[in-house]
Amino acid sequence: MTDEQIMVISAQIDTFLFETAMEFQTASLELSAMVLARLLVLNLAFEQQDKFQELLEAVSKKPVLQKTIKVVH
Repeated sequence: MTDEQIMVISAQIDTFLFETAMEFQTASLELSAMVLARLLVLNLAFEQQDKFQELLEAVSKKPVLQKTIKVVH
């Protein structure tokens, strides 16, 4: 798969997510949970659940996700 194909697919997914959220007045977190559940099912069907789990673990360790949020009181 080329970088261009990845960008096209990503743009189509972004459009779908935005349009679906607007159409159903769905909160982003709720839609994210639904999409994640569907991705889990997809990877289970293709017997890739172990690799998908590894991917999720790797992404969760990215420095950008490790930043703490400062709360002002």
